[in-house]
Amino acid sequence: MALPNPTAPVKSQFILTPEARLSFANLFRPKVSRFDATKSNYSCVLVFAPGIDITALKNLIWRAAVEAFGEAKARAIPLENWPFKVLKENDAKIPGFPEGSVAINCQSQFPPGLCDQARQAVIDPNVIYSGCYVHATVNAFAWERVGKRGVSFGLGNMQKIKDGPRLDNRRTIEQDFTPLAGAGAGPVGGGNDSGIPF
Repeated sequence: MALPNPTAPVKSQFILTPEARLSFANLFRPKVSRFDATKSNYSCVLVFAPGIDITALKNLIWRAAVEAFGEAKARAIPLENWPFKVLKENDAKIPGFPEGSVAINCQSQFPPGLCDQARQAVIDPNVIYSGCYVHATVNAFAWERVGKRGVSFGLGNMQKIKDGPRLDNRRTIEQDFTPLAGAGAGPVGGGNDSGIPF
């Protein structure tokens, strides 16, 4: 059986990921692609805790590489061009995760469908954010650029599983403030009697 043209991206079917923690979430507005300044995409990093079985994701990626390049060339792809990154403690690029976690980058030219636990659509970035836990659908695609070959994950849709500590250090109003005595009685304010002209 003839192999596909290795210069043409080969995309696989979408599969559902295990539970992952969301990081570097760019799901509501596209950003300029780091590979092609003429294109924009949506992206995120999914981080799987140590011990979570990601065999299905590895098989998906391997099949995409073999279908695109053949087994011999797939085995010659350098480690940095595969999408799995095993994190070390206090990893500077993806901080906040225990050693042995596995991170994958996912991207799409199209806005992903986002939903909550009840499968209701989410349009608020305060609901799905870097730090919460999610399931996502992903596919795999092979690529070739400037003589380099690799395989990456495409992003389909995403469902929030549960909340988690935010990774962007944003705080909620409830974290920063408590209700003031007499709240609701009238506007809070007063004149400036300090003598300072600003």
